[in-house]
Amino acid sequence: MKRVEAWLLCTTLFWGAAAAPAPVAAEQPHGHSHDGDGHDHGEVVAYRLADWKEMHFEDPMKAAQHLKAVKDLGCEAKQEKHGGHIDVIYRCPQWRQTPVQNHKLAEQWLGWLKGAGFDTHHPDVHENFLHGDEEIEIRLSEWKTAHMEGAMAAQAKEFTTTLRDMGCEVRSETHGGHVDLAFRCPIWVTLHVPNHDAAEKWQTWLRGHGFETRHTH
Repeated sequence: MKRVEAWLLCTTLFWGAAAAPAPVAAEQPHGHSHDGDGHDHGEVVAYRLADWKEMHFEDPMKAAQHLKAVKDLGCEAKQEKHGGHIDVIYRCPQWRQTPVQNHKLAEQWLGWLKGAGFDTHHPDVHENFLHGDEEIEIRLSEWKTAHMEGAMAAQAKEFTTTLRDMGCEVRSETHGGHVDLAFRCPIWVTLHVPNHDAAEKWQTWLRGHGFETRHTH
């Protein structure tokens, strides 16, 4: 837990946030492998389809299979026949999630969901947040953007690393001498930290950046 403990040194990032856990000086390896037996634990795949999606099928059997698949995922779905083909129409306006056995299956699910039009999220929490005596849960339902310039822009890499290690998605754009970081964590993710004091500090930092947090004693 040394890396996490190092982050718990207080500093101030941007937006006038309260005392924040300081990120490490340089990006570190992920902490566990996605290859072979090194990453063969259960994972979660999350998905959402805010607007109605329409897929065309010529084969009635394939249409029926797709209809059943999206219904099994909890989507609103219906089937219409016209013009010599079949339309499967569906949506899933709220984030839902499904457990999968390992990373390989997670990648397969993500590929299928994206091909079917879904927005997806696959939280991949760093090893340093998988162990600890205290748990905190975090969520940031929609994309949030941080505009970082000057001295703050130099911290963009460390901030990105911190967010990704927590299982968040991060998108970065550099232009005009500043960095725009967009990030989200649309489903509840559990992080483990060393103790109650660390949990309180992380919650303060996370809330300062728009996250919802939960911490049960």
